[in-house]
Amino acid sequence: MNELDVDFAPLLLPSRRLWVAAAVGAIAAAAAGAALWQQMDGLQTSRERLAQQRAQAEANRSVAAGLARQSAPPPAYHASAMRMLRERATPWPELLTMLERVVEDGVTLSGISIEAGEGRATLEVVASDHAVLQRYLAALNSPPRHPGIGPFALAQANLDNSNGVVRARLEVTLRGPSILPAKP
Repeated sequence: MNELDVDFAPLLLPSRRLWVAAAVGAIAAAAAGAALWQQMDGLQTSRERLAQQRAQAEANRSVAAGLARQSAPPPAYHASAMRMLRERATPWPELLTMLERVVEDGVTLSGISIEAGEGRATLEVVASDHAVLQRYLAALNSPPRHPGIGPFALAQANLDNSNGVVRARLEVTLRGPSILPAKP
């Protein structure tokens, strides 16, 4: 048989440089892994913040839409409903009570026109002369007067030559409670 000449080389252990290089590589890999982990965590946090912002934006849009609906023009019946409420709130019964209370000799109330929706009333009176008419007007404007009944004003006065009397028109403003919106 042939002889084999086998020369076994001594087992070489890795050098320190190799161990240092491996350690540095492991540390670098761990640092890269930690940095990647932080970036992934930051990305997750950013996604959560973005989802919250989207939800907040949607909530803001729904609130804005609700406000837009609230500030939309009133329905077609709104004007007539407000007119009816103003008519109901006008103090015309108090006006009639006040007219019954004020009596002046020589003055006759010949007509009343109450336009509650417009907030005014017109009185047609016949007086024996201008002085009597002025006293009647002063008595109407004297206290106590209901706060919803404005001062009476002489709108027109004419001397009727056929029988020597003064025909006059008095006007007054009627206001309901301040909780109702003003007439447009």
